[in-house]
Amino acid sequence: MGNLKFEDYHTPDVARALFEQVAQDVTEYVDTLTDAELEENPNGMPGSRWQALLHMVNHGTDHRSIVLERLHTLGAPTFDQDILWLWGKK
Repeated sequence: MGNLKFEDYHTPDVARALFEQVAQDVTEYVDTLTDAELEENPNGMPGSRWQALLHMVNHGTDHRSIVLERLHTLGAPTFDQDILWLWGKK
């Protein structure tokens, strides 16, 4: 992916396309991992691969909650983001 620059994603459609590609890449990567690979500490990281993946998910949830709170404060419509909402999206 290289270095992403804010100015390269000037429309919601362009940003959404990037999001969809990254989501696809991560899903394809995770689908290939074995149990042994999930337990490895890649690139000298202090934690295992599964811990890094869990952190990515939690970090994304944190960012979404911040954005939703700020949108709500500005009076914009927001939506639930709990697991029941996610399951209803499938």
